[in-house]
Amino acid sequence: GKGNILQQHANFTRQLSGPTIFGRQTQCDPPPICLIDAYPDHDARVIVSAENHVSRTQLSLSRPSADTHRITNLGSKQPIYVDSARRIEPGTSYECPTFTLVEFSDISIRVTQKND
Repeated sequence: GKGNILQQHANFTRQLSGPTIFGRQTQCDPPPICLIDAYPDHDARVIVSAENHVSRTQLSLSRPSADTHRITNLGSKQPIYVDSARRIEPGTSYECPTFTLVEFSDISIRVTQKND
């Protein structure tokens, strides 16, 4: 069998006005799962994996307007799924008013809306 399956959970609160990038740990990064929000001239990053099958920059989530979310597949190999239905191919984006789940590889990201 596959042996033990490790499930990691982390909760982050962050405005999506600027893009948040999700991807693999690089040489300088802390281990997953963590949010790095201290870049002076860079989008915030969430390190979700140390495995090579996840791109260093796999996914970008942003909110270009109050009623629009943009989900961009920055990777070059695998699709990203939104709400288990919409498939986003590498190098493409999808815009929608709301969504709750983004999945790629063995990673699931749940997004909750915080009421103002």
